[in-house]
Amino acid sequence: FPVTITALSVSQEYLALEDRVLVLREVLQRETFSAMRSEAVQQASELARNGVPEAWDLVKIGLEDKQTDVRKAAVNSLSVVPDNLRSAFEVMLLDSSYQIIQTVLTKLAASFPKRTEVYTEKIKNVRGPHERVRIARLELEFHNGKPSALDELADLAGPGWEFITRQNAMGAFKRIGMIRTLAVENMLQALFSTNNRLSAVASSTLTYLSEITTYRAFIREIVEKQGLSGWQRQMVEPLIR
Repeated sequence: FPVTITALSVSQEYLALEDRVLVLREVLQRETFSAMRSEAVQQASELARNGVPEAWDLVKIGLEDKQTDVRKAAVNSLSVVPDNLRSAFEVMLLDSSYQIIQTVLTKLAASFPKRTEVYTEKIKNVRGPHERVRIARLELEFHNGKPSALDELADLAGPGWEFITRQNAMGAFKRIGMIRTLAVENMLQALFSTNNRLSAVASSTLTYLSEITTYRAFIREIVEKQGLSGWQRQMVEPLIR
């Protein structure tokens, strides 16, 4: 496939704009290899963003492609969802790929913030592997004025969940830059875990949050209430100075 994809890219450099659109449309409608269609939709997106309105129809074809990787290429080709593709993106909140749902949710909310509640409500029962879609939804709900979303995130950082979900939840607290008592307690439990990957994420998250002046004393107060052993205190003290 690489040679064919390269040939497609090179050929586009020597064609008039209307001919480029025709070639890309032909690829998207007739090419059987998904890698070629992915390349075509990325080129179509670039044309559309550079002022070729006919190319938006090709991006929409990519969004509706039967192959997940082509739909991903179409979604990832846009950092901002234009008005003329809003409906097509909204349909993808029901996509078969959890990764696409998560990406589309985030991009729709960023592009149309007044409709964030509509989007989070639409996927409220979608969780995804390691709760990724759920965590993305909770972040958006918090930013949209729902502080209780942090309580749910705090629970997801706890020992009742497998370690990747816990890591994802801690990452959300780091991105949000906010904290809850239960979240700190769960991060401390993760910090002392024998799972090095989980412990490392807890360490970096506690360090980051402790650097926020308004939270340093709050975190220290929680630590003092935990009745830590000597080795546990040695681990946590450098993180919250």
